[in-house]
Amino acid sequence: MRRRPSPWDLTTSAPSRRVASSLLVAASILAGCAGGAAVVTYPARLAAPAPAVQATVVAGAVSAGTRLPALDVGYMLRGYFYAYSPQRDDRFGGHARSSNLPRALAGAGLPPTTQVSLLVLRDQPRPFAPGNDGFRVVLVNPTGQGLEVPASDSRLPIVHEARDPSGAWRAIEYLPSSWCGNSRHTLTLPPGQYWEFTAPRYTGTLATEVRLVLSFDSDTGTTVVRSAPFPGRINPAQFTVKQGHEARSVMDPYDE
Repeated sequence: MRRRPSPWDLTTSAPSRRVASSLLVAASILAGCAGGAAVVTYPARLAAPAPAVQATVVAGAVSAGTRLPALDVGYMLRGYFYAYSPQRDDRFGGHARSSNLPRALAGAGLPPTTQVSLLVLRDQPRPFAPGNDGFRVVLVNPTGQGLEVPASDSRLPIVHEARDPSGAWRAIEYLPSSWCGNSRHTLTLPPGQYWEFTAPRYTGTLATEVRLVLSFDSDTGTTVVRSAPFPGRINPAQFTVKQGHEARSVMDPYDE
């Protein structure tokens, strides 16, 4: 007579996969998968203060004697453009939140534009993460209506793209997918305001053109906002190899 397997592993006191899965679902429902009021704490969540350097723009490139080294990687970075906007239903949202709130365009001294734009300010260097160089990026909304953007735990759908050797534009960063429905929500960039970020300055073996792209679908169609292209360097593996991610907690709904 076969014994029914115990729901618990008696050798380790750990739950079986079935029980672990049930506990995971229950914990996710109770705590909102991403921890509800948790604030995301990624190195590039907010633009850091610009270092005190004398930067000189030469032929589209930025050079300075005290700049940090550029980021040299052989994979696509996970998306790192985090932002937030106060929501009326914050108490009931299960998504992680960012402290990167919209700022007023008036008096910000940004390049003038009349439409929603991604502005890459490469002449304003700042640390992307400890030990690596980056530059200021802003998403501006000078229009008369709010810009609604879908987000996943406050991560906006913005990635770097680069031209491959054939000349085609391809993503060199990616947006990881969450298995938790509570991760998904909508952020609003109000009229006359902007979000500020820091993006990495890449380096590698391939000299090419690079740009930033905000792209998402909504009930009214597809929205695509592209920055002006600029010269850069990357590694070819950034077109195909993902950075990857291993969840270390039941509260982490990402596995890529």
